[in-house]
Amino acid sequence: MPYNNSQQDSTLATHASSYRERLYPWAIVSILPDMQRTTVSRFRSRSDAEGHLQCLRQLKPNDSFIMVFAPKSDMNHKSDIEEQPDIELTTASAT
Repeated sequence: MPYNNSQQDSTLATHASSYRERLYPWAIVSILPDMQRTTVSRFRSRSDAEGHLQCLRQLKPNDSFIMVFAPKSDMNHKSDIEEQPDIELTTASAT
């Protein structure tokens, strides 16, 4: 008789998502109105994130983007950057 394993599937999906986020600690975040932000993309290396940030700033000069280093620990499975108090904000120089 089949059983309901949707909870197990969602747990595996959450674990896979947090593992993927740990592999890509550098993120580019778009600053939105009313103190909100959204993650645009994540990268393995800082240089990849800086290159992508430079392209975004050239393509969308009126939007605000920042680069953050937000590694995920094994104990922390939360997906929101806003929940982590120890984020290092890094601004890339516009050239």
